[in-house]
Amino acid sequence: KPVAATKTVEVDLRTPTGRRKSHLLHRLLALGVPWGVPEEGRGSSGTFRETWRVAWEPELSVRLVERSGYGSTVETAATARLIERGNEASGLAELVGVLEAGLFADLPDAVAPSVRRLADRAATDPDVGRLMDVVVPLANALRYGDVRGTDASALADVFDGIVVRVLAGLVPACASLDDDAAARMVERLTAVQTALAMLDHDARRTAYPAVLAQLADRHAMRHGLICGRATRLLHDAGTWDTGDVERRLSQALSAGTPPNVGASFVEGFLAGSGTVLVHDADLLGVVDRWLSSLTIDSFDIVVALLRRTFGAFEPAERRQIMTLLIGGGMQRPSGFGADVDPARAHDVLVTVRHLLGIPIAEIAEVLDEQVVSA
Repeated sequence: KPVAATKTVEVDLRTPTGRRKSHLLHRLLALGVPWGVPEEGRGSSGTFRETWRVAWEPELSVRLVERSGYGSTVETAATARLIERGNEASGLAELVGVLEAGLFADLPDAVAPSVRRLADRAATDPDVGRLMDVVVPLANALRYGDVRGTDASALADVFDGIVVRVLAGLVPACASLDDDAAARMVERLTAVQTALAMLDHDARRTAYPAVLAQLADRHAMRHGLICGRATRLLHDAGTWDTGDVERRLSQALSAGTPPNVGASFVEGFLAGSGTVLVHDADLLGVVDRWLSSLTIDSFDIVVALLRRTFGAFEPAERRQIMTLLIGGGMQRPSGFGADVDPARAHDVLVTVRHLLGIPIAEIAEVLDEQVVSA
């Protein structure tokens, strides 16, 4: 009910009633009538649940009357308003925002022209960075369109076209970057890998790793941040094994490399997480030997970069790395036992079936079969 008291409403997108509630609130948002405001709750935009903070303020009634010029129903008015916003959009990011609003509000008549305009803009935009910025929101729309009961299939061709253009222009776009531009590009490289993994896109297996391998090449004289992050992404994706990464680290941190370049490489490789050093003693040894080999003057040059890099690690990660460096070793779990505990395995199966919505029946038979096969 439209009441002034603020309350939190959780909407289950798997039910027809929940989807209708979500569509109504999103359509009102598209009209500029924020009866509900999305919030972080038990779910997010990428799950089956939405959390809204709902409150009907008196001025919203006036605003709704003002918006009636766009149409006689909420659906037609929201469609007309989004089409208008799409026509006025000056950049790709703004256009993608309009497109997302149309998808979440289930307004196909507003989505279709936005998709066409996005395809036209993306085909002529020479800025690879701007194209990379829209890859993640488009991947979200494609990945979660089915969850919301919307048809996002029209975006697939547009997404594929943008990915092709990004891959073709990424290597030249990473040349001759200053520190600030390199830092922004590092975030974009990670975002593109995340988007491709989210959709299990074909480019994540061959095309994107091939581009990252070019970016990781030290001889191309690219910024150390770019080389380090490209190496880390290849490591995380499993494209390069530990030996490949160690050789690349050794090259970047060799005596012939200027200390500030090596420090930038370390920052790009380790930024955000030190887990790779905790679990890979060989890589930790490479970094440790490089750091120990620095002269006093060289250390003074790189200490600020290194402090920023290692200072961003979680306290537990820093403690674990220090324990390894002082030779104390780490307590590692001994692994799984050879036997199966039927009682605990039964509880696990019950929980998993609850999560998946599968009837809890014949679990004992299933468990017996799994124990026998094990």
